[in-house]
Amino acid sequence: CGGWGSSDEAVWNDGESPGACDLSAESATPWAGMPYNPDDRERFLFSRPPGYCLDRGARAAYRWTRSYDEAELSAILDHKYGIGDLKAIRLKTFTPEGWVTGIEVEGSKGSKTIRRDAIRNALGTIRSDFFLIEHLPAAGPVPGQYLLVGAGWGHGAGMCQDGAYGLALRGETYRFILDHYFPAATVKRLYE
Repeated sequence: CGGWGSSDEAVWNDGESPGACDLSAESATPWAGMPYNPDDRERFLFSRPPGYCLDRGARAAYRWTRSYDEAELSAILDHKYGIGDLKAIRLKTFTPEGWVTGIEVEGSKGSKTIRRDAIRNALGTIRSDFFLIEHLPAAGPVPGQYLLVGAGWGHGAGMCQDGAYGLALRGETYRFILDHYFPAATVKRLYE
C-alpha cells in the first residue's frame, strides 16, 4: 500500500473496509489531511515515512518511479486504445485516500477514459494506482519524458502483504493484523 491503502468501496464500488493506514501513529499525524490534498499527496509520494510495509527493509514497492519517453508511451497507448499520437494524460478521479481511479489519455485521434484496475496495465504495467505523473517536455536533443512516481503495489484495497509481515515482525497477533486491515470483519471458528 505504500503506507496508505484505499477503501474497498472506493476501489471496487463494494465493501465496507476503510483504507488502512500502514504508518505508525507518530508517522501518520503529519499526514492527517492527506493523501487527497494534492500538495500533501505529492509530498507523501516523495517521502518515505516509516510504515509497517517498510519494516521488511527498503522495499522496491514502497516507493517507485517509472519513466517513458514521449514516443514510447504514445506507442503503448495508441496500440491499446487507438488514440494516435499522445497529447496529454490527465489524472481525473481519486479515492478519498488519493488512489487514482480514472485517467484520461488524449491523442491526435481522440481521447479515452481508463478506470480503476485497468490503469496499471494501460500505463505499461506500473506497480500501483497510487501515483502522480509529470510531463517533461523535450529539451534540445533530449526527448520529452513522462515520469510516474508512486507508492505501493496493486489496487490499494484490502490487506497490504508487506504491512501484515511488518506487523508480524513487531509481534502483533493474526487477530490484530486482520482487524487492522478488515475492521468490519468478524473472525469465528467454522469447524472443530
